[in-house]
Amino acid sequence: RGEEWEHSLSLFQELKCLNAMLTLPSYVEALGSFHQAQRWEAALQTFLEVPKPDLQVLGAAFRAAGSWQQALCFLNTYSAESDTICTLLTLAAVDQAGQGHRLTELTRRLRRDLLRCVRAGEL
Repeated sequence: RGEEWEHSLSLFQELKCLNAMLTLPSYVEALGSFHQAQRWEAALQTFLEVPKPDLQVLGAAFRAAGSWQQALCFLNTYSAESDTICTLLTLAAVDQAGQGHRLTELTRRLRRDLLRCVRAGEL
């Protein structure tokens, strides 16, 4: 990682071409490389390929987003029914960017997600 992001991405692409079984840490490293390269579109595409992203993958993806607009794009692309953690990460990015007027829709989405979790007995 760090200054070797090009090499990391090259190895990741090689593994994909070989149809190797990619692990979650492999995706985290690739997303970190995309973050270093400031290539959020490629990070989004890679993120969407992750079968079952865990918190480390989600965190790496949102770091790669780079801005609140891109974090919102990740959230909207991730799934129709967003994950509560993704919504919280996007809320934090929007808030840090001083875009408080955009929080209303995200707050509604978070409320809906939390209610869904409560009804499903997940909380």
